[in-house]
Amino acid sequence: MIETQYMINCARVCIRMPSFGDMWFFIDEKTTAEGLATLFKKEDKLISTIEILKEGGPVKNTDNVFDLLHAR
Repeated sequence: MIETQYMINCARVCIRMPSFGDMWFFIDEKTTAEGLATLFKKEDKLISTIEILKEGGPVKNTDNVFDLLHAR
C-alpha cells in the first residue's frame, strides 16, 4: 500500500516495510528511483530487492520519483 500526501516541493509517502509495518518517508523533487530504493534498504535490512513500477512496467533507476507520483 502506498499513500501519498503532497507538500511544497516534496511528497510524504507511506510504505509498508517488512520489519516495521507502515513507515512515512519524505520524497523531494530530486529523488530518483535508485535513491528511494537505497533509502528503503537502509531503513529495513530485511529488504533485499525493490522494484518500483509504473503503468507499463518498471521505472529506470534515474527516473524522478516526485514526477512519477504527480503523474499518477
